[in-house]
Amino acid sequence: MAEKSIELDSVEIAAAIFGNCDRNIRLLEKEFSVTAVCRGTMLRLSGEEANVAAAVRAVEGMLLLIENHTPLEDQTVRYCLSLAHDGKEQRVRELTEDFVTVTVKGLEDVYVIEVKNTVDGVATEIDLYYSKDGVLVKKLVDMDEDYDYSDYIPVAPAAGVDAFLKANFPNARILDIDREDNMTEVEILDGKVVRELLFDGTGNWLFTKTEMSYAALPAVVKQALDASEYAGYRVDDVDHYVTSAEEYYRLELESVMGDVKVKITATGELSPMEQNPAGPGNNAGGILTDKIKEFITQKYAGARIIESDMEKGMTEVEIFHEGREKDVYFNGAQDWVRTEWGVRVNELPAAVLDVIRKTYADYRIDDADYVETRTESYYLVELERGENEVDLRILPNGTIL
Repeated sequence: MAEKSIELDSVEIAAAIFGNCDRNIRLLEKEFSVTAVCRGTMLRLSGEEANVAAAVRAVEGMLLLIENHTPLEDQTVRYCLSLAHDGKEQRVRELTEDFVTVTVKGLEDVYVIEVKNTVDGVATEIDLYYSKDGVLVKKLVDMDEDYDYSDYIPVAPAAGVDAFLKANFPNARILDIDREDNMTEVEILDGKVVRELLFDGTGNWLFTKTEMSYAALPAVVKQALDASEYAGYRVDDVDHYVTSAEEYYRLELESVMGDVKVKITATGELSPMEQNPAGPGNNAGGILTDKIKEFITQKYAGARIIESDMEKGMTEVEIFHEGREKDVYFNGAQDWVRTEWGVRVNELPAAVLDVIRKTYADYRIDDADYVETRTESYYLVELERGENEVDLRILPNGTIL
């Protein structure tokens, strides 16, 4: 058993290291199988010698982040721990070097941290946008190398927009403002909740959209879903909409029988979302750049844009093309990354079904999508057996990637 003491500079730094409700230090204890105790400004770590040494490196990395004014949010802490665990703690300095503060007088300061990772053998860079109190407000995947964040800096809102915000969200902070197609989209931080508001060309409010988890849905909304024909579907995404006329929840549901979107009002009335109307949640969300619009026009001739949104750091554009809905994803540089759409089991090629039956005979197909990328196209199939789940990428010829 080994023990190491680290003298911290202040009680405030000790509190930052431990995190809200001791979340950071619990992550460290779990990652390295050590015990952490703090008395005043003295932090003591105990455990196996190698584990304590790694935990010390992680704490030193966290202190470096604090020194460079980098918020210790969950993702940055986990990244710091993983580097220390792999003996690559020197890369923490790279994290602090890729740190930008975006400031506009009278508006919210935003701190941008660039995190690098490798997923499925592909190097990926993600820009994490934090408020000054550590709330992750946005993330963008693979921005241009010479990106200077100038187009992120919000301009002052128009008079009508500003008046609405002050009247309805007096304590909110403006994070971003986009103007295009005679519409204004405003992103605000309301407490610790990020909301998107859309205004028309004259500054009239159209709707407010808030992303939320299924767990946060009101009981009446969950009950309406459970009592419907979609009770067995998997909830993939939830958005809360408020307009001048109504309040409702938009749920994206997935199933082997096909994907569907439903609208559930605050009183529990459920109905499928129509594909064509221009109301919020169908065709009005998000403002797209000309580069993205031109790509969709060229690659998916005749496609109709249903809506757009940010999803896991990428711009997700939902289109209706060749009789089905497709999700088209673009990175922070507005380059196409992939397109995917749901497929039914009876649409899967025989070669794909055969390899699933031979390799995972006792699993059932829970969901299936067709995915197009710049280098290959494949089927993404989710399999389930009791509590066990498996995700497979299978080429049309039956080869498992």
